[in-house]
Amino acid sequence: MLEHYSLKLPKEVYSGADAMQNLTQIMAAYGTTKVGLFTDAMLRKLGLIDEAVSVIEAAGLPYEVIDDAPVEPPYEAVQKLADRFNSMNCDLILAIGGGSVMDAAKLCSVLATDAYTVKDLLDDPTQAKKQVKTVMVPTTAGTGSEATPNAIVAVPEKDTKIGIVNNALIADAVILDVKMIQNLPPKVASGPGVDTLCHAIECFTSTKANPFSDTFALDALQLTMDNLEKSCLEKGNLEAKRAMQLASFYGGIAITAAGTTAVHALSYPLGGKYHVPHGVSNAILLIPVMKFNKPAIAERLAIAYDRCLHGDAQTVDAKADAMIARMEEIVRNLNIPTKVADLGVTDPDIDFLVEAGMQQQRLLVNNMREVTPFNEDESVNTDELRRQVDRQIEAGIHAIFPFGTNGEGYILNGEDKKLVLETVIDQVAGRVPVYAGSGCISTKETIEQSKMAEAAGADVLSIITPSFAKASQAELITHYETVAAAVPDMPIVLYNIPARTGNKIEPETVAKLAQVDNIVGAKDSSGDWDNLAPFNQLPDEGIEALKQVLADDKAKGMC
Repeated sequence: MLEHYSLKLPKEVYSGADAMQNLTQIMAAYGTTKVGLFTDAMLRKLGLIDEAVSVIEAAGLPYEVIDDAPVEPPYEAVQKLADRFNSMNCDLILAIGGGSVMDAAKLCSVLATDAYTVKDLLDDPTQAKKQVKTVMVPTTAGTGSEATPNAIVAVPEKDTKIGIVNNALIADAVILDVKMIQNLPPKVASGPGVDTLCHAIECFTSTKANPFSDTFALDALQLTMDNLEKSCLEKGNLEAKRAMQLASFYGGIAITAAGTTAVHALSYPLGGKYHVPHGVSNAILLIPVMKFNKPAIAERLAIAYDRCLHGDAQTVDAKADAMIARMEEIVRNLNIPTKVADLGVTDPDIDFLVEAGMQQQRLLVNNMREVTPFNEDESVNTDELRRQVDRQIEAGIHAIFPFGTNGEGYILNGEDKKLVLETVIDQVAGRVPVYAGSGCISTKETIEQSKMAEAAGADVLSIITPSFAKASQAELITHYETVAAAVPDMPIVLYNIPARTGNKIEPETVAKLAQVDNIVGAKDSSGDWDNLAPFNQLPDEGIEALKQVLADDKAKGMC
């Protein structure tokens, strides 16, 4: 769980009976002179904007209705929408619609400027600045867009969707009015409802989960699991529909605090290429991803089980299985497709979907179980490994570190490691340095792996301490001196991570080893600043050659 975390929220949220009437005081407080009302043609035809229009007219304010916001909007269409909106001279955006309408409206709120375009924000979302105040009124329950700093756009040339994330996109006010969703047909309501389910369980099992996100994710999860089916299948059940509105909003807050994981990452290309509704693509991927992630998230699933299901399962494993089974039951009861084949996806398309999904690193880094380049039989998928190398370099990393402790190098045998390293070095082709993790339990095996890495063309060796058996500092010195002597032409970085190995390299040991010609640095991932402070008191002799390399997120283990 993260040690540092924050929470960003809309400034005002209104719910309960006749919530839309709060628009009067919102417009007055903001000093509104003209409203831009974003919706879609069907919602307008159904009369879902009528009450809002009446409130605006009663306030004596002019307004413009924009009812052609595209579904799953391509970024070029959003730019055209923004250009048109900018000519209307509105100082308040009121968005009444689902995720597509709200996302387009949120982007228009930051695009009332000549300083950047939507395409610029795809490359650098930090440029976005709020230009026009926004009020979000969701008509589904839901995407959670009313609460998030995210806006999702399609990128047709890549057959995928990309999220633009900036706190400037957070709504100034949100109105949750059950009248907006009370007549949704089950087919329309079910997809967004499962999207809410995904938001809740993904955020709760995210690597960025924290007390803030957990609070809202668990509330959203319980509300969804208790009410989603009733909300969709029982037309007159307003209590269940109100619960789902809250669940959607809470799920959006959880996204803001933590972020979704592999379900959303892999669903973006499915929606981008096949134009599958977002909730449906998430529903198809939810259970396979949960089953894949189970070894890493079982304890979190058990906590969710205790909160939401209250069954008779006793063990963590049984509770995790029951939680996944209940989510699968919900999707099945709502008659949502559960296989990509049902949507016309053919075998030749799978490679594209995998490749495009793996590019969604913004979300995949949140996944507790790392998505790594292995085939079903646990052999190395060298094609995917090469693509991962290219993705990392294109993202701006400074070095590639195969066999880092955050990957799965520890499960590979010698031949597999050789294959991985040779593949990585070949694909890198000198673009960045390659740090080869060659540390093993024994000195003998560490020397063998170090010589293999040298022969393969690695630039630097990163050598973790021996593990399993407790080693004294004198034994660690002997270990590293022996390995260094065996590969005298290879620069070596000592790697201290006692939480993984049980052996800690003391500062005095580093100072001693710094006098070895080819030991050139130390990487400390102990997370213990008390371990780093003594370096300031070490004698100068030999230590000048040592570059203290702190854990750098830009050089991540890949296998």
